Amino acid sequence: MRNSLMFKMCYYRTHEVMLHPSYPMGFDLVRNAAPYPTPITLDHFEEVFTSSRWIVRIYKVKDEPNRHKAIKSRYSLEKSN
Repeated sequence: MRNSLMFKMCYYRTHEVMLHPSYPMGFDLVRNAAPYPTPITLDHFEEVFTSSRWIVRIYKVKDEPNRHKAIKSRYSLEKSN
């Protein structure tokens, strides 16, 4: 479960939040669970919005620098001989 994309998106940046002074940073009060041992990083997604209570979180897929070139060359309208 911890390797799933959904888990990583839900717990991304939670280590930065302290919900209660008697618990460590990133402690999950709902599940009464210790924080994830290492900060989660997202390679292909970028966080664009998080609500004040972290209930709604929206991500977008990061652009690849060479994506447009590959699509343009693969589907070129030029005739190849």
